[in-house]
Amino acid sequence: MASNRYNYTWADALLAIDTTQEDKRKREELEKIEQDREDEAFWGKAAGMGLGTIFALLGGGPTGWTIGNKLGEYASDAIYDWEAQAEDLEIGKFNQSDAILRRKYLKKVADDQTKAQAVDLGKDLLWTYMAAGGKEGMSAAKEARAKGEDAKFWTTFGSSKEDPGGWSVGDLWKKDKSLGSAIDEIKQLKGAVAGKSAIDTAIDTAVDTTVKVADKVVGDGAESITDEQTCLDAGFHWRGGKQLPMCMDLTI
Repeated sequence: MASNRYNYTWADALLAIDTTQEDKRKREELEKIEQDREDEAFWGKAAGMGLGTIFALLGGGPTGWTIGNKLGEYASDAIYDWEAQAEDLEIGKFNQSDAILRRKYLKKVADDQTKAQAVDLGKDLLWTYMAAGGKEGMSAAKEARAKGEDAKFWTTFGSSKEDPGGWSVGDLWKKDKSLGSAIDEIKQLKGAVAGKSAIDTAIDTAVDTTVKVADKVVGDGAESITDEQTCLDAGFHWRGGKQLPMCMDLTI
């Protein structure tokens, strides 16, 4: 009878096969969970952005944006239910301590994500409140309702005592809105940020510069000129094109 130089038995060989197969299953299961976590995060943000934009454009304003974001996030969470997979992660017969540690780790990750979602919800609700005009917007809405007027506090941006209805994203898509009017309304977005920060200053500066450029482009009588030669004779710049020829004053 031939000798086994390593003293392996068939039982050892079968054990090695079973261990290898079980480790392979656990590894594949863990990789699936990690992939689902990544997919949930990506598609949650993508769906939230898409739905938030649609709901805001449909007249939902800040509330529409927040609801759309949350719907996208929760839908992705339901589709990629990696938390349930983590709870059922195989313990197996071999290397059980490693499998148990993986379960505990994934449970902690799931709990941390749930806490983060609760914090994000509070943050989004605060943003919605500020975007609608904050305390001033709420006060204006109450006064408007007391007079029987329609004050859409939660569904419009930048509500204030002077403009209790604010403006909605959908307004910017109306055909009767000119560039200057749209930019003026965008300026009201600064009410969406609490306090004055470097970001606010940068936004204000950029918007003010854009408004000045827009006023020059279509201002000083240039906008009333409709033919190229008259435009050039007046010292302006003629922008050709079949779709939107325009006489512009480019001196800023």
